[in-house]
Amino acid sequence: MSSNRGGRNSSKDYSGRRPYRSTPVFSDRVSYLVLSPYWHVPPSIASKDMLPLIQKEPDYLDKQGIKVFIGWGAEAKELDSKSIDWSKVTPKNFPYRLRQDPGPKNALGQVKFMFPNKFNTHFHDTPARELFQRAARGFISGCIRIEKPIELSEYLLKGDPKWGRENVLGAIAK
Repeated sequence: MSSNRGGRNSSKDYSGRRPYRSTPVFSDRVSYLVLSPYWHVPPSIASKDMLPLIQKEPDYLDKQGIKVFIGWGAEAKELDSKSIDWSKVTPKNFPYRLRQDPGPKNALGQVKFMFPNKFNTHFHDTPARELFQRAARGFISGCIRIEKPIELSEYLLKGDPKWGRENVLGAIAK
């Protein structure tokens, strides 16, 4: 797979429409799919892109279904986002991990296509379907949105009879 993207966009919402960040060009194979994925917000997006939105709108994280954690792994502790004085947080001292729960607002949509690589790049669905109608498509930070994720899932899973379209949709619905 490869990506060749250009252009800039400075819109400011959580779905990745940020000033241009390039997607690397490389080739790999999809290893597995994640249905109804959590979005573990990359630290650079959390601190540079989301922090100003959080500081401007106190309910931003709740509205987007995003939880705040301190630490990583099983020891990570969930925090009440309203208990944090966000005015004192800067991109340089951003100590939190943000995670968006699966659901209709999740920036990764319903399916994430994984091909582990050194760039931490993947394909994913999106709730921002309107972006596929635009000629300029450089809206995200390094990963690649898929316009027809269910169809791609069907194609990739076609050799496994237990993963037809209905089973994929049923698993997502759960």
